[in-house]
Amino acid sequence: MPYKPLVTSGGVVSEVARYEWAFAYHWHHWSPYVQWIYTACGYLYYNRKKTTTLSCDETLAYDFKAKSPKLATRIVDVVFIFSVVSSAAITVGLGLPAISEAAGYVFNFTPGQNFYYGMILAIALVYFISSYIGLEKGMKNISNWCCYGVIALGVFVLLVGPTRFILDSYLSGVSLTLNNLPRMLLWLDPVGGQSFPQWWTVWDWLYCASFGPFTGLFLARISEGRSLRTITLGVAAGTPIGLFFYNGIMSNYGIYLDSKGILDITGMVAEGNSYAAIVEVLKTLPLSKVAALVFCLVGALFLATTIDSSTFTAANIIEINRPAGKDPSPVHRLVWAILSTVIPLACLLIGADLNVFKSLGVVLALPILICEVIMLWFVIKQLREDYGDMTDVEIRRLFAAKKEE
Repeated sequence: MPYKPLVTSGGVVSEVARYEWAFAYHWHHWSPYVQWIYTACGYLYYNRKKTTTLSCDETLAYDFKAKSPKLATRIVDVVFIFSVVSSAAITVGLGLPAISEAAGYVFNFTPGQNFYYGMILAIALVYFISSYIGLEKGMKNISNWCCYGVIALGVFVLLVGPTRFILDSYLSGVSLTLNNLPRMLLWLDPVGGQSFPQWWTVWDWLYCASFGPFTGLFLARISEGRSLRTITLGVAAGTPIGLFFYNGIMSNYGIYLDSKGILDITGMVAEGNSYAAIVEVLKTLPLSKVAALVFCLVGALFLATTIDSSTFTAANIIEINRPAGKDPSPVHRLVWAILSTVIPLACLLIGADLNVFKSLGVVLALPILICEVIMLWFVIKQLREDYGDMTDVEIRRLFAAKKEE
């Protein structure tokens, strides 16, 4: 069923209004509302130095003092681990079909089960090499290559595509979002009952929230020496800027193709051919096979780094007696990597569609969201305990003295 936006005129939605709202909802879905959660996990680990591992169990146990219920905090860790592995599995499940479709176009074949096996093995190989080389040289370099590829593909589409349309769409989306932000945040379409907000807006934010433990704990591990302000600004501002750059260019280009009648993307998505629609968009570009190949490589590297960082985080949580600052066991990371790839592979082989992964994301994110709200409350409480009686100048002097040490 096609989506009807918030604003209508006499019960009829104009095509112009539909596309205008598409610009707005792109900004809305990738705004930094959820990314703030990612900064809440590392304060005790580095600033207070009250925990020795990245275990959420230790973090919550410290805040509950000696009366902390051990069973409850252990359950929290189990939920967090399940969230880490499952969020990575959902990402692989969503990304692998798109990469497969693009690879099939580049090399002229129809991807099937054997290709899925090969893709999983290839991604696993990149992950194993990255893990063997180490966090600094392995994952860091692969992440950099992934960023270079994303920037190159985005700039290429911006330059060879409808540049003015894409840039104008940015401004139109920002203005429409800001003018309607309160309603967009709370609108659930109770009268129309088309479930667009539930299946896209709510799902998108819950999906981002499911990455809270995974991303937050991983950021805590790689952010030693950086200030809380730097991490907060980097996550809450840098993440949306990166998403707006690439997703904005590709989304606005897709809207251009659909609105001008060049490609019926709306119809393809309505028929359940979302992954094929991605390839059809790439086909409209000059040097389309080169662009599709870059898309495949970037997607594979992204999935590899996602599995690498998620397994790194999961292993950090379970190794309670591991010395602070030491990387987790490769064996533990391997076990979590297998789980992160087997789950989406099984879903793909039985023919699960996009809605299956979306439903899984919603189910997983709800308990995680409760834990994350508690974590945010703890961080605010801890900051007030540590710096509530100090002025801004005193805080700056304190951190300046710590840097000199």
